[in-house]
Amino acid sequence: MTDLAFSPPALDDPPVLLWPDEPGCSFEGPTSSNGFSLWIDDAGWRFPCVYTVGLTDYGLPELVFFGRDTIELRQQWEVVQHRLGELIAAGGTVSNDRFDALVSPVSDENCAQLEETDRRYGVGGFKAVQLYWVVGRANGRPTGGELSFLAGQPYLGRGTLRELLADGDEWVQ
Repeated sequence: MTDLAFSPPALDDPPVLLWPDEPGCSFEGPTSSNGFSLWIDDAGWRFPCVYTVGLTDYGLPELVFFGRDTIELRQQWEVVQHRLGELIAAGGTVSNDRFDALVSPVSDENCAQLEETDRRYGVGGFKAVQLYWVVGRANGRPTGGELSFLAGQPYLGRGTLRELLADGDEWVQ
């Protein structure tokens, strides 16, 4: 097991991340009050999905995002992790060369699909946000595979995808 730590500005005592070592598997250990886990779920989605379990203990919404494979999910996490507190508290945007991530609150009915988080906090016991990936500002010529992924990722947010894309920096309460 590899433990990774991050220090978002909103948290005085940063939690410890537990990430599965093997691609394609979920971390099966318990989360605790001093850490959180990422769960890899590829059973119910067209693309592999990662979501957090335990950020609710820190007063932050849980986080969910999609990728084309578990290697890409980990690369995306490495971009996101250092801005996590800032990102989900303010509803910001994460940018890298290939993709930008727009933050959208996950609808109540879609929160129920985050099974491990739902088990821990119960129905309605947590909030979540999705990082919805769009073409990155520096990615002038996305590949066909990139466009296929972006077009195919599920949208779990409240409101419509059109509203999110029209004003990606707006935080919807």
